[in-house]
Amino acid sequence: ATYIPESRAEFYGWKSVQMLATAFPDIPFFVMGASNLPGIIPENVKLVGWIDEKEFKRKLEQSAIFLRLPEHDGYSVSVMEALASGCEVLTTMPFERGIWVRNDNEIMDAFLASLDKIHKRAYYPNKEHITFANENYNREKVMNNYLQQLHGLLK
Repeated sequence: ATYIPESRAEFYGWKSVQMLATAFPDIPFFVMGASNLPGIIPENVKLVGWIDEKEFKRKLEQSAIFLRLPEHDGYSVSVMEALASGCEVLTTMPFERGIWVRNDNEIMDAFLASLDKIHKRAYYPNKEHITFANENYNREKVMNNYLQQLHGLLK
């Protein structure tokens, strides 16, 4: 799964997703955000369009790998949600639980390595990612950190 808006498909890594989908025609790729994208859309690419948060999480739970491949980016909430769903995460932003990729060769290698990990754990979600996300990104912890930062600013 990945998120790519129609207006900035190139920026969000559409060419890399096309490359992977073409190389792995038996694997479905869910693209959330876009209903149409430029160029050839491989048959295994499913353009989901804009969906609500609940459906986004449902698509993540149906996916074993989440691709976050923009040209540059900060920490994305979608990466945290993907980890919480047990996905392997390939990202162009260094992230302690994601696999950092900087070009199409690294993306291909990381995708193959992720497929191997998924196969070895019998296609179950990555429990370490789920535990990490629950311990570090649960609502209470995030809000507590936010409030602590606000208190620090007000002192």
